[in-house]
Amino acid sequence: MQGELPTVWTYGFYVLIVWGLSALLVGFRLLAESDRLALGLRIGAFVWLGVPAVLAASGWLADFDARPPLLMRVLLPMVGVIIAFAFSPWGGWSAQRLPFSFLIGTQLFRLPLELLLFALATRGFLPKEMTFAGYNYDILTGASAGLFWYFLRRGELPALALWAWNVLGFLALVTVVTIAVLAFPQFGWFTPPNELVAHYPWVWLPGFLVPLALLGHLLVLRKLLLRAEE
Repeated sequence: MQGELPTVWTYGFYVLIVWGLSALLVGFRLLAESDRLALGLRIGAFVWLGVPAVLAASGWLADFDARPPLLMRVLLPMVGVIIAFAFSPWGGWSAQRLPFSFLIGTQLFRLPLELLLFALATRGFLPKEMTFAGYNYDILTGASAGLFWYFLRRGELPALALWAWNVLGFLALVTVVTIAVLAFPQFGWFTPPNELVAHYPWVWLPGFLVPLALLGHLLVLRKLLLRAEE
């Protein structure tokens, strides 16, 4: 890695984490039917944040000689749990109760996140291919999420528009994740290598924000499928 990481960028990243956590807690409040369930969901959210943070802070994830990368060993089970939940009866129940405006509006965090990634790339902390200067068009997902939230708050949008946004946003997410993985030092497809995400607090980018975006897309998908069955 090159350059000096400005403190304000780290603080800005913390703001995005608070944004994501706040969205989770609001969602839990909409879903929880009892104080006990609400407490359990909140504890789960903090465990979700805590595990990758502890592993990164300990330096364990920074072993860039390991194959497969240690970060992937942590994140793949997490992604599996998210997919299993989204397509479970609990996922369907959650999708029914959470409005489209909430599920899509919370994805607005991807707009400032992409601006932050671009800033990091300009200082040599990430390859430019992970930003909108390369092959990452996820900034469009974040910007359009704000527009969709606005129109959904004013009324319904055609199902076709929701399908298009969800599919394109999901593809953009898969694209940037693929680039990020290929940029790990073990694979070395891009330079500089993607080492930053193995360190605290940046581990929350793949360990929290990306899974949160994935969960949002999957719940939108479940909601659209459930509506098509009605």
